[in-house]
Amino acid sequence: MRIAIACVLKTGGDFNEEYVERLYQGIKSFSLLPFFHFIVLTNSRKKFSEGIRPVFMQHAEDLHGWWAQVELFRPDVFRGYDRVVYFDLDTVIWRDIGFLTSYPGKFASLGRTGGHEHRGRIATGVMVWQPSKMGYLWDFYKDNQEKFAKYMKPPIEGVDKSVALNFFEPGLKKWDDLHKLYPGKITNYKNNCLKKKIVPEDSSVVCFHCKPRPRDVGWLDEWRKKE
Repeated sequence: MRIAIACVLKTGGDFNEEYVERLYQGIKSFSLLPFFHFIVLTNSRKKFSEGIRPVFMQHAEDLHGWWAQVELFRPDVFRGYDRVVYFDLDTVIWRDIGFLTSYPGKFASLGRTGGHEHRGRIATGVMVWQPSKMGYLWDFYKDNQEKFAKYMKPPIEGVDKSVALNFFEPGLKKWDDLHKLYPGKITNYKNNCLKKKIVPEDSSVVCFHCKPRPRDVGWLDEWRKKE
């Protein structure tokens, strides 16, 4: 099976090439995957470490903020791969992610947690999909570009303008909730780690969701020394 681990780096925001490198090293060091390709969809022209394959954005001027995720579904990006596992850059890989690469369905993402009004609706910090089954999402974007443009007028803040609720949720024919499929495997830094300063025993992926960013807390390197 050909597996791609993916992320998106669009320059000019909170994230830079260091986040890509850190995510790659996390996969390489703490995952048990025997073989994978690491792909960053980006408009950056800086050189990455060996093992990181940049795929250049073709629509960086049109897709702003988190809407850059849409281009992950451009038909040529993952042609020939059986499975894609995507992580936002504000993610720390803590343990093996084999549960994600072995997901058998067409598309899975996070369901929103917490007590807000959007609980249970889709969030895109972690996604898994079969590229051969998901080409229709790119068609959905191309057919509705003018409609989506209004959500990308700055400032692109808040759930109401999010790519998750305005593109993925209406565009997807069906999606599975990773939190329900794999309870506890993907955790939230502020909600589940910060108070005790430890990553829960069963968790493999730590999502930060807004601030602090992983770099602000030293990538959790000091916590890992205590493991």
